[in-house]
Amino acid sequence: AMITLKSAAELLGDIPDLTLETIFTFASLTTSLKDDIILTQPATHDIDEPPLFLPPSIVTFLSGACLLSSESVRTCWGALKNGIWADCFAISDKNKDLFETHGHPYGLIQHTFYPPFKLCQNATCSRHRNGLLLGKSIQHKAVYFSLRHGVVPAWSIQLYCESCNTTYHTNYKIFG
Repeated sequence: AMITLKSAAELLGDIPDLTLETIFTFASLTTSLKDDIILTQPATHDIDEPPLFLPPSIVTFLSGACLLSSESVRTCWGALKNGIWADCFAISDKNKDLFETHGHPYGLIQHTFYPPFKLCQNATCSRHRNGLLLGKSIQHKAVYFSLRHGVVPAWSIQLYCESCNTTYHTNYKIFG
């Protein structure tokens, strides 16, 4: 079910201005819509096989979301449907295994929660005025409760501004 870049280029080459970002967005969205796609199929449809055609509502949605014509959406579906149906683009599940196998020995975990800011937000701070990144960090082990995967290990990162002594957390900051 894997599709090579070469075969994808051959199948999708006629779509004007098609970018990798659009292809990834298309694949991600259709992967998340698999249950909706199945719901519109005849009762006799084999759910292990991708349908030949997408329902009109999904074509319209993908057309708007990916900025593609309806015909281009149909072309993308024709080229990518087998990989989409085999969950080749289901990023979170695949990444979970890759992080567990290759990331954990290096302290890398799939779920790491950072503050929303990379620069100090204090307008009077010299780091803020000079556009310097918050470089000092503290990481804490955390637990992420996921509906899909249950209890999952995570990191919670704090970023600290040495100039104004502000500590930035995931959803708040502490001055001084």
